[in-house]
Amino acid sequence: MLWQDGIKLHGIPFFQKGAFDQEMLLMHGDEIEADVVISFLDLGSLDSKKIMPRWIPWYPVDREPMSIASRRSIQYAYESIACSEFGFKEAQNFEINSKYIPCAIDSKVFFPGDDRGQARRNINCPEDVFLVGIVADNKGYPTRKCIAQQIEAFARFHSRRPDTALYLHTTIDGSRMGLDLRVLLGHLKLDGAAYVCDQPQYKLGFSQSYMRSAYNAMDVLCAVTMDEGFGVPIIEAQACNTPVLAGGWTAMPELVGCGGIVSKDDAEPWWCPTGGYQFLPHIDAIVDGLEDAYQKRQRGGREKALEYDIERVVQTYWKPVLEDIEAGLDDRQIEAFTEEELHPVEVPA
Repeated sequence: MLWQDGIKLHGIPFFQKGAFDQEMLLMHGDEIEADVVISFLDLGSLDSKKIMPRWIPWYPVDREPMSIASRRSIQYAYESIACSEFGFKEAQNFEINSKYIPCAIDSKVFFPGDDRGQARRNINCPEDVFLVGIVADNKGYPTRKCIAQQIEAFARFHSRRPDTALYLHTTIDGSRMGLDLRVLLGHLKLDGAAYVCDQPQYKLGFSQSYMRSAYNAMDVLCAVTMDEGFGVPIIEAQACNTPVLAGGWTAMPELVGCGGIVSKDDAEPWWCPTGGYQFLPHIDAIVDGLEDAYQKRQRGGREKALEYDIERVVQTYWKPVLEDIEAGLDDRQIEAFTEEELHPVEVPA
């Protein structure tokens, strides 16, 4: 099986979450004499004491402030790397000494230039409309992706601008414990204005060329979610010169170079069980953002997206950070933590 032995990239083994439980990961790290283990997961999803002494989380922060669960987990790290400027600043607020390496996209895969008509045909959408796109995972309820709120906003926008359509790149049947969006679309009478991606193919995965067509086909990507630890579709869309409407909280605003931002004043704070706020956007504020995009008819954002191109990120961030970590390995003698040596984050009363 592919993930049983992992895959190697430039000699570095990679393993998918679920292929190993954490005890097995520790045993495998010992077997190959790994200098470090770098994870890319939510901090709260790991029992971080069980990974290995030299654990380096490359982590998202999607709560304001950084959640208590994340702060508890990260105290066991040998080093830590935030994947957004927002996450880096939140770590600093709690005197957590992290490094910063952003997520990346391949600008040779995502680029403008697909004929708009052909791009629309590739995703089975009409050519003579202003097309709003949503690229988000319809998973769990309430979903942090605010898919229902964004569809509701589009319905109000469409009632005043009938020459518009919505493209949904997600599951619509609720099979991932999300909403059955078919019911919502019917309730809002959007059956003739909403287009969805091929559902079986969504579960198998679309090609990168299809996703490039999807972004090029859109007039605006609507990505006003409750939170983002980064927000890769925001960068992918702008790499294709498609503007983005995003929320003005967590990692989203740092990514937007072309488009609009819904103010935090136009969202309600939503306290989470893990500690920290998400933000539920006001539907009318999303409507206003879509109207602004409709009137401006912009194309742009690639210059911003190129800041996150994989080659730049590797050379500017990964290379110096890994060199710094490697240089310090011989100087730091690390042993497994004991409970007596740990000082857990105190939960406020």
